[in-house]
Amino acid sequence: MKEPYEICPICELRHPYLVHSFNESYEADIIHNIKANFPNWETKQGICGRCFDEFEAITYHPYSAPDISVDAYKLKYLDFYILPIPERLNADEIYTGKGVTICFIDSGFYLHDDFKERVIKTIDITNGNEDLNYFSQPHENAWHGTMTTTVCAGNGKLSNGLYKGLANNASLVLIKTQNEAGKITDKNIEKALQWVKENHAQYNIKIINLSLSGDVAEKLYTSTINQLAEELFAQNILVVAAAGNSVDAAVLPPASSPHVVAVGGLDDKNKLDGDIILYHSTYGVTIDGLSKPEIISNAIWIPTPILPNTSSHKKAAVLFQALENEDYMAAIIENNKSLLKEDHINLYEGKEKIWKEVKKIFWREKFITPHYMHADGTSFAAPIVTSVAAQMLEANPNLTANEIRQTLLKTAMPIPTYDIIRQGYGRLQPKMAVYAVMDKEKVFFTEDNPVTDAANNHITFYIHLPHAKTSVSLVASFTNWKKNEILLKPSKNNVWYVHLPLLKVGRYEYKFFVDNHQWIEDITNPWRVIDNYGGWNNVFEVKPI
Repeated sequence: MKEPYEICPICELRHPYLVHSFNESYEADIIHNIKANFPNWETKQGICGRCFDEFEAITYHPYSAPDISVDAYKLKYLDFYILPIPERLNADEIYTGKGVTICFIDSGFYLHDDFKERVIKTIDITNGNEDLNYFSQPHENAWHGTMTTTVCAGNGKLSNGLYKGLANNASLVLIKTQNEAGKITDKNIEKALQWVKENHAQYNIKIINLSLSGDVAEKLYTSTINQLAEELFAQNILVVAAAGNSVDAAVLPPASSPHVVAVGGLDDKNKLDGDIILYHSTYGVTIDGLSKPEIISNAIWIPTPILPNTSSHKKAAVLFQALENEDYMAAIIENNKSLLKEDHINLYEGKEKIWKEVKKIFWREKFITPHYMHADGTSFAAPIVTSVAAQMLEANPNLTANEIRQTLLKTAMPIPTYDIIRQGYGRLQPKMAVYAVMDKEKVFFTEDNPVTDAANNHITFYIHLPHAKTSVSLVASFTNWKKNEILLKPSKNNVWYVHLPLLKVGRYEYKFFVDNHQWIEDITNPWRVIDNYGGWNNVFEVKPI
C-alpha cells in the first residue's frame, strides 16, 4: 500500500501529496530557479505545494517594498526579507488590543519573551498541570501554540519590535490540548472550550483563537465542539478558527460551526503591492450546509518565533554567527559539526561554496533571524483575524461578539479573480474594520481642502460624506492611484479625515473612493482637471516654505 505522505526533496518535510506534473515550457523559469538552488533535483521527484509557491513567487514576483526601505527588512548578507504583519496588512498600529483578553486553545505553549509578561493564566487541559515552570520549558508540543500566539499578540521583543503582532498589548490565557502521546483529541478540545465557558467571566475572555480542528466532520447536533462554540458565541465571546490547509479536505469543527469565524488563507507573495493569490486552504459546504470560510487573511510568509533552546534555535544561532564572522565561517561550522551533522556542509571548497550550502539551510529551515523563521498555514491566518478583533474591542469595548463578526465580514473585500466559495466575504481589511467601530469625535473644517500645516509638517484631507457606510480612501497620484491604501477615519458628524506627513514640493492630483464602488470628487477644492474617465481629479500644490 502506498504511504499516505510523500517527502518533499526541497524542504524534506512530509506532505499528503507532491506536485509531479510540470509544464516544461510555461514553468521553465520556475524549474530553472529550483535547480539553481538544488542542482540534484529533477522534476520527476516532485515538490510540495508550499515550496513550489515560494519558487513561483521568487521567479515571477520579485520582492519589493515600495516607499519603505528594503534594508529595514533584509537579513544581513541575504537578498531576502519577510515583511512585518502590520505593514503587509496596512493596519492602524494605534490600537494594540490593550484591555482585551484573548484565549488561545492550541497544542502547547512556551512563555516566549515576546508575550510572556502578558500571560494571566496557563492551563494544561490534558492533565490539569498549571505549573508555570512547565510552560517555561520549550517542550516539543509548545512550538505551534507559541507561534500562533506570537503572530497575534507578540511584541517583537527579540526583533527590536520589527516582528510584532497587531494585538501586542492584549492579555493572554493559554490552554494546552496536546497530550503526551502527541495527539490533540476532540475530548481535550471540548474540555478546553468547557473551561472557557465556566471561567471566561473571571478572566474577561472576549476572543478565542483555535488554530486546530477536530478529527471528523459532524453535524452540529452531534458535535460537542461546535455546540460549545455556539454556546460561547451566545455568551458574547468571538470564536475564530483556522479553516485548514488542504483544498481536498472537509471543514472540521470548530471551523464548521455556524457562528465561528472560519479563516482561510491568501498569499501576498511577500509584497506590499501586486496581485494577491489564494492559499491552498480548506473550503466548501459543511455537513450542515454552511459555506466556509467566512474570511481570508495572510497565510504564508508569516514571521514566527523559533522555539528557544531547541536544535533549530541552536542551529540558527550558529549559522547567523557564521555569517557575522564570514572569515571564520568554516571554523565556526566545524566547531559545531555535531549540531549540523545532517546538513553535510563541505568546508574545503572555499567561502563562496560554504555560503551556498548555508543558504540552502536557511531556505529549508525558513530562518530569517537567529530568533525567527517564516511559516505558513491557516493556523497563522486565524490569529491575524483574532488580532484585528482585539483592536476593534480596544477601539470600542462595548462591542458584542456578533457586532465584531458582522463588521469583520462587512468590511472584507473579495478578490474578484477567485470564486467566493473559496474566500467567503473576502480579504480581511484591518483599518476598515477598526474605523467602522471606533468611538468617533466631531471634526470640523472650514478651509479649502487639503489643509497644509507646514509648521507641524503634515497635510490633512477632509470630506463630508453622510452616505458613506464602510470606507473612504484617498486615491492620488502620489500613491500611484491605489485604492484603499490611505483610509480616512470617520467622525461623528459624517466628516472623514486623514492626517499625512507633508509631501515633497510639487503638484498632485487626487479624489476619493467610497465603499469600494463609488468615485467622489472633492467639491471643497475648486482646482480640478478632467480625469479622462468622465469625471474630475482635484489638484493641489505643495509649495516651498
